Amino acid sequence: MDRGSLKLAVLDMAGTTVAMADVVAAAMEGAFERFGLRLPADAVAGIRGRSKKEAVRELVAGLDAAARPAGLGDQVYDAFRQLLGAHCARGVAPVPGAVETMQWLRSRGVKVVLTTGFDRELADLILATLGWGPALVDAVVCADEVARGRPAPDLIFRAMALTGVSEADAVAVVGDTSADLLAAASAKAGWIVGVLSGAHPREELVGHPHSVLLKSIADLPRWWLGSLPGGPQVDSSYEAC
Repeated sequence: MDRGSLKLAVLDMAGTTVAMADVVAAAMEGAFERFGLRLPADAVAGIRGRSKKEAVRELVAGLDAAARPAGLGDQVYDAFRQLLGAHCARGVAPVPGAVETMQWLRSRGVKVVLTTGFDRELADLILATLGWGPALVDAVVCADEVARGRPAPDLIFRAMALTGVSEADAVAVVGDTSADLLAAASAKAGWIVGVLSGAHPREELVGHPHSVLLKSIADLPRWWLGSLPGGPQVDSSYEAC
């Protein structure tokens, strides 16, 4: 596919552009612990990249009926938001190279939209802490603004609508979870880029649809310009399909 046809880059937040993947997992586990509940070791990994409210409801539904009184899902989600919000208020940082990559994309006339499994209030707190605004991104789409979270493609479709991009094959989606890659495949995105800077390791991502797996979003410009797989210089630490 002609890389010159790229019009929109849809970028995940936590773990892809924002360095806080471990914090999200800790906040999720801490929220359940507030109610005397301990999640199985692999429970959080299984819902990474998803709408956090949907994820909490799913995890609560999996508990023994005696351990989930009415309203527990909303209470756990509120605790999660409090814990994550407290961390964000203390400061968060970009994934190294993320800002430069977003600036590079926009310098080439590509629209940049951030998508997230967080609700708008949490996302705005993170963005304000980072100082990210219209000078860096064209729009932000949050889980509470679409009907379905990942792995459904709704976040991507909303990003396309907000930027006036109608052709899915003109869209690149970048994310660190299997849910990101599955959502991109469902949307029929032209490029599906997995990054290893966040929640899921190569062993998890490689089994899902992808155009390339990169160490981080910082490597996107080099891959795009052909100095990583797909171009004349191949770095064996990367995997392209």
